[in-house]
Amino acid sequence: NDANVVMSGAAAYLSDEAVATMFAPPGPNVVAGQMQPAGRGCNVAGGMTVSGSYQWGSGISHARWVLAGAVMTGADGTVQPGFRVVVVPRDHVEVRDNWYVMGVSGSGSYDYALDEVFVPDGWWFDYQAPVPRRGGGRFTSPIPAQIGSAHLGFALGLGERALGEIAALAAQRRRTN
Repeated sequence: NDANVVMSGAAAYLSDEAVATMFAPPGPNVVAGQMQPAGRGCNVAGGMTVSGSYQWGSGISHARWVLAGAVMTGADGTVQPGFRVVVVPRDHVEVRDNWYVMGVSGSGSYDYALDEVFVPDGWWFDYQAPVPRRGGGRFTSPIPAQIGSAHLGFALGLGERALGEIAALAAQRRRTN
């Protein structure tokens, strides 16, 4: 599921200290959120600060950790190329109770925000050039390919259902000349 992909992805690229902290008891050892660079980060001594608003943090109400993407800005406000992905404790994040969607309300995909959250070095990675520290060859693949595999089951199931519905409709139709 998505939570496992996010957790393993974060663990593959973060420092040994970050991973030891993330997997320390008590659980749950769940990471929610998204890598989209909806936030802004600024380098500070020992790490960075991040602010931003994010949508669809699926599973965030059950998570202990939250993932967020941030475009980096210089001291003068200029945007630097690329972006970073950070992991922060959920209690450092404002979870917005705004997910009331028929049919998928069980996903718990609440929006969330970070406001000048300090992220220590070792708790972030470069999205475009992540360096795997553990986890094997899977994590040398581009991140979009890793994320895509987690969503493949949904897409295949949706396609299978659509074809079944079309076949059922076609069997009921009569041809008229």
